[in-house]
Amino acid sequence: MTNTTKQTGKQIAIFHVRAFGQRDAVFPADYDQVATITVPRHVPTDTAADMAYSLTQNIEAAWITGDRATPAPTVAARGGCRSSSVGDVFEVDGIRFRVEPAGFAELPADPNRFGGPNFDRSSTPDGV
Repeated sequence: MTNTTKQTGKQIAIFHVRAFGQRDAVFPADYDQVATITVPRHVPTDTAADMAYSLTQNIEAAWITGDRATPAPTVAARGGCRSSSVGDVFEVDGIRFRVEPAGFAELPADPNRFGGPNFDRSSTPDGV
């Protein structure tokens, strides 16, 4: 059976920080893309990030083998990877979200514009 969601759905790039738990990681320098996850195209961007988090957990089986996951070649070669966690980044519709202890933080399009990925865009007059 063909998974039509995987063929026609919204693609979410999954990036894991190389040094697990590194709180000062800079995107993209300290990250590796580990997979692409596919969700239905109609799913809103913020909901897609939530779905990506749920779909990238090793609970009952390795998430990378799921029907919505396309592993990066290096991940496929080593047979899997860890669950997504705080500090990892999901790119949905060109918007990058960092996993936080509670929810997500949107990363600026240019992480160097305001001193790195921890910048809070809401504090600028134009919100960018």
